Amino acid sequence: MVLCTKCGKEKAIIHVRHRNMYLCKKCFITYFNIEAEATLKKAGILDNVSGKLITVAVSGGKDSLNTLYLMKKLAEKYGFEVNALLINEGIRGYREFTIKAFLNHVKNLRLDYTIVDLKKELGFTVDEAAKLFFQGKIEWRPCTVCGITRRHLLNKYSRGLGASYLATGHNLDDEVQTVVMNILRGDIQALV
Repeated sequence: MVLCTKCGKEKAIIHVRHRNMYLCKKCFITYFNIEAEATLKKAGILDNVSGKLITVAVSGGKDSLNTLYLMKKLAEKYGFEVNALLINEGIRGYREFTIKAFLNHVKNLRLDYTIVDLKKELGFTVDEAAKLFFQGKIEWRPCTVCGITRRHLLNKYSRGLGASYLATGHNLDDEVQTVVMNILRGDIQALV
């Protein structure tokens, strides 16, 4: 059993490779919070947020739920407001589970939230767009349709809610995955 590098007492649950540290759950949460805050400070993001509203785009996955948790924690320290925004794209077998996780999380954090339904807003779901794509009736891949419509609705609703900023849970792995996926597809237009 590998012990936590920081406390030396608890069993390590994660290896932070770039720091060569093994951390237990408690020490990892502390490390994550400190690193995230330092990164946001270094980028100047926390300099002028006091009194403003930050809307967090939440998918219901671990990255966006952690972003929401972090922003709630930082809001208490830096004096800004936080709310959550989820776009229901209508992806059967996926979205109903992430909405459940989302609702549980916002309830625990005692945050206001908005759920926007793609079908009600734009008249179709991503599942319906996927069907049309695979039938050869539209040229846009389901991921393209989802990305464009989600971004449009996130921007529209965060502005409508009065947010000064829109935070997402995207990370470098997401960006690399998108680039590699487009290279493998030979989709040069998507890389531009």
